[in-house]
Parts: sequence; C-alpha cells; structure tokens
Amino acid sequence: MLIKNPAIPMIDKVIEEIEAKIESLEMEESLSDEQKEELKKLKHSHAVKSFFRIGEILVKEAKNPVHLVVTNPTHFAVALHFTQDNQTICLAKGLDKSALMIMQQALASKVKVVEFKEVARDIYATAELYEPIENHIIHILGETDRDISLYEAIELAKVSDNLVSIEFVQKALSEKSWEE
Repeated sequence: MLIKNPAIPMIDKVIEEIEAKIESLEMEESLSDEQKEELKKLKHSHAVKSFFRIGEILVKEAKNPVHLVVTNPTHFAVALHFTQDNQTICLAKGLDKSALMIMQQALASKVKVVEFKEVARDIYATAELYEPIENHIIHILGETDRDISLYEAIELAKVSDNLVSIEFVQKALSEKSWEE
C-alpha cells in the first residue's frame, strides 16, 4: 500500500482488498474477457480510492496540516508537517501516480511543492508515517563531497525556489495510464 492513514482505516481496508484482488487476477496466466474487464475496473477503483485517501490526508487533517511537499517530480513525493518543537513528520508519501496525486492535491490546497530529488527519495525510503523523521547524513548528487544532514536539506527545501507547477503535474497525470 502506498499510503497508510490511521485516521481513516475503513478506506485503507477497502484499498487492501482491492489490491489483493488485483494481485490475484494478475497472477493468473490467462484471463477471460470478463476477468480482464474486472481487472480494469478494479485498477480504476483502486486509483480513485487512493486519490480520495490522499485528499483526506492533505486537506482534512487540520490538526496536522501539510506544510511542504518535497518531490522527485514524477517518481516520489513526501508531504511534510513541521511541529512547533522543530520536528518534521511525514504525513504522506507516494510513488509514481500517487506522487503526482499528492502534488496535485497539495498545489490545489496552496501548499508549496519543491523539487529536491535526494531529500524526497531519502524520506520516502526511511521515514515512517506519522513519526518524527530521524536525522542522518545524505549525499547531494552532482556535487563532489557534498554531504549534509537531512535536517539541513529539509531547511534548504523550505526556502527553495525550485517549485513544481500545477501545469507540470496535470500534464504528467494525463500522460500516465491507470492500467499500467
């Protein structure tokens, strides 16, 4: 599952059931036309439900609003919340299409979306949802001997002007096939 949200477990359970059914159909060697149609509908249903779940996380969680989305434009996106005691919490993370949907929802909610590939990849790989992000050293690609702490990199992302536009996200989403 791409995003788990303890605030709305009913949706997560439905998504898990859809994912299991999709997986079982994809494991079969030959599908009838009826099964192919069912698989197509399930994939569409999964995408729609994932989209609404991401919307719930980004828009309706007033107690933990998303302050910043860091992305590797079409592959990874992480939605971050900054607490009053200077902790960073990952509220959502997505891969590929889910990343694009997180960016779309964030931009619609007027949340800053910044491209910072190394930070997005690192947080996606290491952060637990709803837990403070742990500090460690990351390497900034393309720059020799440029290792900085993750916290310093997040601070750089906060002030970065390397923003992702809604036009870019909409174009990337329109190019993605939900049946991939």
